[in-house]
Amino acid sequence: MIPLFPLLWLAFSCQVVIVPVQVTLPAQAQFQFRTKVQPLEGCDQAATCSATKGTITADTCILVAPLVKVDTTIKVTATMNANHAEKAVANVLVQAPSWHKAPKKGK
Repeated sequence: MIPLFPLLWLAFSCQVVIVPVQVTLPAQAQFQFRTKVQPLEGCDQAATCSATKGTITADTCILVAPLVKVDTTIKVTATMNANHAEKAVANVLVQAPSWHKAPKKGK
């Protein structure tokens, strides 16, 4: 016989979600990601955000995209405060400004 408690724990485990999961931004643009922990009842709703590049506010998930010379993909991660193993990831394509890109050969 399988104990009921572990099955209930799996059914009601908390998950963190980040929205949107993919976005394209110009360099140095600001963008706020939304995070939520599901289900609402029984789960700590606090999440912390981090990014591989650029500046991001940990509590409100506002990203300031870095100034880049070439188009660059960075990752924004939302981590649930109550369970650090629970994470959600968004991909951000940061576009280099046209004046910052290298000129094409032959022109």
